[in-house]
Amino acid sequence: MKWPKRILMIILSGALLLTFGCTPSRELKDMDIIEGMGIDLTPSGDYQVTYQIFRSQDENGSEKVSILQTTGKNLFECSRNITTQTGKRLYYSNQRAVIFGQSVAQKGIKPLMDFFARNHELRLGERLFVAEKNAADILTAKDDNGIIPSQEYERVSTNENFTSKVVDMQLGEAIQRMSTDSDCLYIPVLTKQQKTEGSTSSAGGQGQSSGSSSSPGGTSSATSSASGSPSGKDILQVSRTAVFDHAGKLSTFLTPEETRGFMWTHSGDVGGVLSVTLSNGQLVSLEIKGNQSKLSVQKDSFTIDLSFQTALTETPDFMQDVTRSQFTNDIISKQNSQVKQEIQNALQTSFFNGNTDIFRIGSTYFHSFPDRWRQLQANWPKSGKNLKPIIHVKSTVSLYG
Repeated sequence: MKWPKRILMIILSGALLLTFGCTPSRELKDMDIIEGMGIDLTPSGDYQVTYQIFRSQDENGSEKVSILQTTGKNLFECSRNITTQTGKRLYYSNQRAVIFGQSVAQKGIKPLMDFFARNHELRLGERLFVAEKNAADILTAKDDNGIIPSQEYERVSTNENFTSKVVDMQLGEAIQRMSTDSDCLYIPVLTKQQKTEGSTSSAGGQGQSSGSSSSPGGTSSATSSASGSPSGKDILQVSRTAVFDHAGKLSTFLTPEETRGFMWTHSGDVGGVLSVTLSNGQLVSLEIKGNQSKLSVQKDSFTIDLSFQTALTETPDFMQDVTRSQFTNDIISKQNSQVKQEIQNALQTSFFNGNTDIFRIGSTYFHSFPDRWRQLQANWPKSGKNLKPIIHVKSTVSLYG
């Protein structure tokens, strides 16, 4: 028996050696290393692609980037056309973010996914964003240090549970969702604001005092420019969540509060602050400490079971007796009601009105009731509009953080 094993080992070792060097090597000096990529549409319907190219990194880890831009009938043509400007080929393995312009999102991003799925250099963990207007505007935004690198957008997404009003969508999950018959895609929306003396102006948004470091709606900012910085600097922030239908076309948007309503159904993903108005009119602040959620389906309904924990962090009267059971019970009752309403709002906007299934209700039917799913599948998620949503919420609160 020993000789057959040895022969097999020799054959496998030889096959392994033959796989070495299957792709030609390239020197870094002969490549442009992509940090971020933005996709827009030209008036003629071609794609305009903006590339953020890595140039250097300082001792603090901050990156310096430059911009390249080209057009083409598809993304692969764009990647080859860019070589006429630099003489270098593009290198995708360091790419951190892909940004879809609003026009591309409306036309549909599903046809673009084949390029990303086939490109062996791309990382499945890179982040996806939708621009409020043009992707090129986001990639060329500048702060005090120059062009804001895609590294900063990535940081915004990785802090999604800090406020639970910003979602994180990575390329791998996007490809997986768009390859099913039920799941739909959701992507955070980046907005460019310009900070002027005394205020921050935003296209499609409200002004904000330069003395404040918070973003409208509690969303996250891609820069940390301090009050009093020179005028005309750009600030990038996530303003809302774009939701796509099964064809990959932009369908609707979730507000920051509706986004958190959706996030409640992801176990362990919710954090941040919950502000609750009690029966006596007092507004108390609670830190969200964790959540556990489960989605189940029945023949004509689906059920979301949620439990979560909070900790009291601020009251308007620090002298009041917070140990009274009436006070505790009032907090629990009000926070349960508020969270349930947030989930209902997210369902109403995305599933019942938007004809999208970001909650993976269809996938749950497929696994739990295959026969029922076959009845719903052809016209999903419209066929699910008659399903009754049942939401059970329970919680606990710690009075001492």
